[in-house]
Amino acid sequence: MAVKDLLFRRRRFITSVLATSIAFGLALLLAGAEEHLRRESERIVELFAADQFVVAAGSAGPFSTTRLLPASTADALRADPAVVSADPFVQVREVVDAKDVNVLGLTPDGAGWPEPVDGRLPAASAEVIVDELLGADVGDTIALGGRDATVVGISRDTSYYFALPTVFAPIADVQQAFLAGQSFATAIAVRGAPATAPADTAAYDERAVIGDLRRPLKSGTETIRIISVLLWIMAAGVVASMLYLAVTERSTDFATSKAMGVTNRTLFAGLAVQGLVLALAATAIGAVIALLIAPVFPFPVEIPVSAYITIAVVGVAVGLLASLIGLRRTMRVDPALAFGA
Repeated sequence: MAVKDLLFRRRRFITSVLATSIAFGLALLLAGAEEHLRRESERIVELFAADQFVVAAGSAGPFSTTRLLPASTADALRADPAVVSADPFVQVREVVDAKDVNVLGLTPDGAGWPEPVDGRLPAASAEVIVDELLGADVGDTIALGGRDATVVGISRDTSYYFALPTVFAPIADVQQAFLAGQSFATAIAVRGAPATAPADTAAYDERAVIGDLRRPLKSGTETIRIISVLLWIMAAGVVASMLYLAVTERSTDFATSKAMGVTNRTLFAGLAVQGLVLALAATAIGAVIALLIAPVFPFPVEIPVSAYITIAVVGVAVGLLASLIGLRRTMRVDPALAFGA
């Protein structure tokens, strides 16, 4: 009976599936955006492969605040036998081709350089690697700190702070363009475990730096989660409204069934079938919609497998909860209605 009823009301069913699938698809895209924010913080820190990041005292971290310390601090750290390497770097913000970018000035042959997916690493001054999100190609010239630089390499998955693309340049070029040529750094990537930190400095491990990077993103990720919950509620409302209308229109059918001895439990099973079919169909179509929209979505998305599992579980829950709403209406149907009473 449940299947036949769905076929009879197929237009309403298809409309409900499409409306619900759009909500599920958007929820998947938002989950992918949140996942990208989480992963990009990890990737940019792991790029340095550092055990510690030494920064100026009072700085919250090497990426979130700009407090300078002498680049020569790295020499003091290298003097420690427990230190394998200590590479100073400078992080600044810039606008390139009307796009906000992160700029990392790195020590040649030091920590932090990405593996280019196209081109090569800088081998001379005024050569840079840019993240593919910037939209530049190898051989292009960009203005960096009022100076021209040639793009010699393209990196991937090296954005951070809400998918801002990163420009990687020799530290001397960045110091010249942004620090008036002074030998300062914003942090020092250290491999090893120095016995003591130099005076007026603080050290953070990789986990602390990732946490500091994610701190400014907290409000954004919480907003994404709230919107996702609202989309799930909207989807539940669509499914519930369809089932409620179906129960209302089938009052005589239910009354006849109850007069024949069909229990409320059996009627609920029929409603549950309808709710699950609708919700699961919407889940599958929503996943397809998310995959189709992801490449043109204005924000990078990385939809994890767990998000698909979550949507499937939410779809089942939505179908069952909507069926319960229909059940309440069904339980109030008087069997006498079947006889015209």
